[in-house]
Amino acid sequence: MTPALIVLLAVVGLPFAILILMRPVYGLYAGVALSGVLITPNFPIIGEKLAPPDAPLLLSLIGLFFSIALGAHRRLPVPEPARFAIKALGVFVFIAAMSFAANATFRGADVFQSLIEVLNYVYAYLVLVAFVILVDDWAKWERFILAWMIGVAVVAAISTAAAFGVGPEWAQHGGGRIKSTVRSVNQLQAYLGPPIPVLFGIIISPRWPRLRIPSIAVMAMVFLALAVTGSRTAFVMIGFAVVAIAIYSIRFMHQNRLAAVVTAFAAVGFFIFAVNLWQTVAERGTAALPPTMRAIARPIERGLFTTGIEEQLGVRARQIDIVADHWFENIPLGVGPGNFIEVFNHPNSVHNTYLGVLMEMGLPALLVLLAALGAITWGGLIAAQYSRNQSRTVMLRMVTVAFLLVCVYGLGSFGLRQRPFWLTGGVVLSGIILTLGQIPALTGPARRPPAPYRPRDSNAFATRRSHLRNI
Repeated sequence: MTPALIVLLAVVGLPFAILILMRPVYGLYAGVALSGVLITPNFPIIGEKLAPPDAPLLLSLIGLFFSIALGAHRRLPVPEPARFAIKALGVFVFIAAMSFAANATFRGADVFQSLIEVLNYVYAYLVLVAFVILVDDWAKWERFILAWMIGVAVVAAISTAAAFGVGPEWAQHGGGRIKSTVRSVNQLQAYLGPPIPVLFGIIISPRWPRLRIPSIAVMAMVFLALAVTGSRTAFVMIGFAVVAIAIYSIRFMHQNRLAAVVTAFAAVGFFIFAVNLWQTVAERGTAALPPTMRAIARPIERGLFTTGIEEQLGVRARQIDIVADHWFENIPLGVGPGNFIEVFNHPNSVHNTYLGVLMEMGLPALLVLLAALGAITWGGLIAAQYSRNQSRTVMLRMVTVAFLLVCVYGLGSFGLRQRPFWLTGGVVLSGIILTLGQIPALTGPARRPPAPYRPRDSNAFATRRSHLRNI
């Protein structure tokens, strides 16, 4: 990096840094918009843990710290589902720290890499808590969603351009597969998969009628971007999102006919495309397809021309075998965060969030994590039922489905290392607090102000009458 470039970045970035320090919530907007930009140098020790979105997120945390110290932030009542989820995730991070300490002391594993893994969890948890504190009204909540969708549109547009051969060379993953602005196709799925139901919510919501056409265009690019990753996890996420949207459309067809129409057209188009692609691959193979279509057909090809679970799962089959053979030996605290590769001499970390947590941090950490995921999902659905605003009801349901998509992504990759897990969880928790936080029964015992002093009436009957009159 040349001195001139450093000076330019300082001049351009300084005003934004000051703005974020003064208004920390702007750091969350910038962070989620940039979370799909992960092409960074491989730094010493920390590797690829730091990326462009971390600059505004760290500034947001610093700004929040000074805001709390000065007493300039507004505290909202936290309802039970959100309170439980926040505490459970905090306990999970604490168990991760205990696992690191125990394994660093007695096992002698790679201390630096494991410590960085723990610090990554602490940082992500602080970002989630900052989200809950800073996004304290519906206007900020909606701005966060719009900033998120702007970032999604940029990343999906680059993937689409690369798929048609006019994008930058660094967006290519190889073999016709597209990774856009991230390091690997697995990271791209984590960022572009969850927004599918959110874009659908914007399309059918009465809140943003002018954004319907752009949202349809962005959704089409997202589907293409996920397809050209050539990943089975991406296809599973697309299928889950389509099924969830279809269930929503059928369940609430009487409330929103536009949802049913959009879903019907999307489902028919997806079905026709999938059937034609399947027939082409089955009859002529992928050699007859253009390079981009070969990437899309890659999961179909592996399903048609591979036999046996081990051949289809690839490296994941070996990882499942290792977990099945050794998880019982490491029940309390696992082998340590990030130590799977070193302890079992395996080239990759576990490509599954839940098996990875079980192996690296033990069974208690997995149970606490599942409890937190359940509380966030249940709270999001309950908040949607209590909401009296139609647009917010739709969006609360859709961001909850987006969080479930992050959980589905965790079946094929270690999702806790991806920023979308914590940011999507934060937007659901914030929606829960803004909705259910207004219900005293869910935020603890109601505190009533003391009744004003009134002199007692000597006539008991008159006292009763005046009391009834006040009621």
